[in-house]
Amino acid sequence: MINKSQILAKYARREASPEEQKAFQDWLQTLTPAQLEEVVDEYGALVAELPGWEGQPDPELLATVHREIAAQETAPAVYRLPFLYRWGWAAAVLLGLILVGGYWLQKGKPTGSGVATAEDRIKTDIPPGKNGAVLTLADGRQVLLDTLDNGTVALQSGHAVIVNNGQLAYKAAAGGKNTGRQPLFNTLSTPTGRQYRLALSDGTQVWLNAASSIRYPAEFRGPERIVEVSGEAYFEVARNAQQPFRVLVNKKDQKEEIEVLGTAFNVNAYENEKEISTTLLEGSVKAQGLILKPGQQLQVGMQVKVTEKVNAEKVIAWKDGLFDFTDMKLEDAMRQLERWYNIEVYYEKDIPEIKFWGKIPRDITLNSLLRALEKMNVHFKVKERKLIVFP
Repeated sequence: MINKSQILAKYARREASPEEQKAFQDWLQTLTPAQLEEVVDEYGALVAELPGWEGQPDPELLATVHREIAAQETAPAVYRLPFLYRWGWAAAVLLGLILVGGYWLQKGKPTGSGVATAEDRIKTDIPPGKNGAVLTLADGRQVLLDTLDNGTVALQSGHAVIVNNGQLAYKAAAGGKNTGRQPLFNTLSTPTGRQYRLALSDGTQVWLNAASSIRYPAEFRGPERIVEVSGEAYFEVARNAQQPFRVLVNKKDQKEEIEVLGTAFNVNAYENEKEISTTLLEGSVKAQGLILKPGQQLQVGMQVKVTEKVNAEKVIAWKDGLFDFTDMKLEDAMRQLERWYNIEVYYEKDIPEIKFWGKIPRDITLNSLLRALEKMNVHFKVKERKLIVFP
């Protein structure tokens, strides 16, 4: 007979033997979803009590879990289990270990005419996006950052432009002097299927999502710090009361200016989104004559409105390596897939009135993700880089 509390404690400490894991996984297959929820809750509480636990998983363990789940023919319907994130990544890790052992909540496979077979999907599988960008220097030279090793890319305005562990940064160069009268502007661009991180010369941190760009000076001069953004970016702005920070947001038919007062916020201004959305996480920003408070979102489109108590974690999930589809319409989710997997989405008929729930890692292949989404009675067919959606 399984001693649930004892085996969970061993899982939390990563001390469970192979034999204990096998017996535990066999027992889990007899549980209902409600009973599994109780097990995950108990496990999350145990992990939270461990010394040094800060809500972060073991990166190597998580990577293994993601690879094993992606490799399964019958991917789990993770999005149907919102309770998994009650304890953050602790519950996600346990679920991964359970699923690797063969436990699958949704028995059987989705049916319906036209659904691609496993063999067809293997042939057409599309990998996830990755870290990468193109840097356009002030003199017009372009540098592909995807595969660069750590080191100096260029010298500009008394600063060394360097790549350091997948991040572009500007560091004051030893003995470097800026003798030019005009600031030198660079542009960092991410194509579809890429994202990148940037540290500006003032220490401001910028995360750039897929199909986005930011234009900025190599060195900030004058009374203001000004950058221009298109697509989606998350900012953690370095405080400098003597030199306010402004973000000019560019969209085909819309422009927005955000005055930053020392803060963390996200801007979404993709061309195929209806509105420019500014979501504040910390500090304050001013736009459209309105000052936002943390947890608020400003939406500028046909009209201007402020939404209270926005799920900020959902908004910036992309930065943390997740798709957060919680209460998200199908068409909104598909636009995210287009940008991350570099695909085009088509609908065989009208767009199904479906909403998704939950979180899925962004580091899995397209087919692995689609197998999970199909549990919501929507089906997909992949042909080259085209994703066809049908009910």
